[in-house]
Amino acid sequence: MDYKVIISASKWDVGGVTVFCENLARGLLARSVSAEILLTQPYLESKNPLPMPEDIVFSRLAVVENDTWERHWKVFMDYLESQAPCVYIPNHDYRHSCVSPRLSRRVGIVGVLHSDESIYYDHAARLGRYWNAIVAVSKVIAEKTARIDPSFAPRMYTIPYGVTIPCAYRKRPYHEGSPLRIIYAGRIIQHQKRIMDLPKIMAELVKRQVMTQWTIIGSGPEQEAFIGALQPLIQQGASVRLFGARPNKEVLAAFEQNDVFILTSEFEGTPLTLLEAMGRGCVP
Repeated sequence: MDYKVIISASKWDVGGVTVFCENLARGLLARSVSAEILLTQPYLESKNPLPMPEDIVFSRLAVVENDTWERHWKVFMDYLESQAPCVYIPNHDYRHSCVSPRLSRRVGIVGVLHSDESIYYDHAARLGRYWNAIVAVSKVIAEKTARIDPSFAPRMYTIPYGVTIPCAYRKRPYHEGSPLRIIYAGRIIQHQKRIMDLPKIMAELVKRQVMTQWTIIGSGPEQEAFIGALQPLIQQGASVRLFGARPNKEVLAAFEQNDVFILTSEFEGTPLTLLEAMGRGCVP
């Protein structure tokens, strides 16, 4: 029997889970498994929009912004049941995953814990008993989740993120006097990512007269403050290029053009950008 896989996302914006959804859908399609990404709040205007890949099917829940949550949930359940037999992956779409107890057996549910973060453990604590399988992206996350409820153990799987790696690294010619090329790719946000640590690191490098060229890819709520913190450093001679949000294929190409990948996160699950950078020969 063929099962359709429905990957849930409230909106399409910058983030590791978004890239995970894209890679998962593309990987399933490559294996002749029917898959789509369902945007459950299509009316939301993301502050950190990401271009939608053209090779993946996107569906949009038939709701509008003024609809009640009761209508959201009914339309969502009706849609999943209309696609059954299917597999539903809630990801971090917490507003719609609450329908899990109301779905029929013809809708399988695979919950994925993407980060070592309390909101994911709370998600599993509330709804994990209704999921057919629970996937953790690291051993640590799996162990913490299993301690929440012993009944999770038979349905718990640890599947680290995977990335596509080219057959050979692109050669990076070095010339005497060339700057060290450093790249950050991710959300421009202080919570979790500690984005405001980057200007401090840049300032120390300027102080030590280490010649660098920075590439910053991404967007987020702290973008204005972040750019403001960079201005004095740029005036002192720091070389910084800001690119905003970019499709994943452009991010991968940028990793091949840089020497060092930097990540200052307070916490992560398995950072997808870190794996992608390493897979392109960019030193973490």
